[in-house]
Amino acid sequence: MNKCIYPLVIYADKEEQMYLSLFPDLDLSASGDTIEEVYLDALENLQTYLTLAKKFDSEIPTASTFEEMSTMNPKRVVLLAMVEIDLDNLALTDSEQQYKNFLQKLIVEG
Repeated sequence: MNKCIYPLVIYADKEEQMYLSLFPDLDLSASGDTIEEVYLDALENLQTYLTLAKKFDSEIPTASTFEEMSTMNPKRVVLLAMVEIDLDNLALTDSEQQYKNFLQKLIVEG
């Protein structure tokens, strides 16, 4: 299992009475009614994103440090989010393989 840790910035949307989160390094977001809900949603999104990125041989951006993200977002809640990915068991499903083939064909044939 590989551990992946990324800083997560949480924003309070007072108008909508909800929370939004963003992994700035990945342009990945989540939302929820509570900080706990948005954090758990963000973890699930991070797990899915990293798993699919590995399966599709995509480049995964390096994570910023907690200090960098805190400095850039002094008025926001910044948390570290960690997920574990089993790199030994990342076989593509049939539908994922079909999608990968479609994308490769689309890119090659333009």
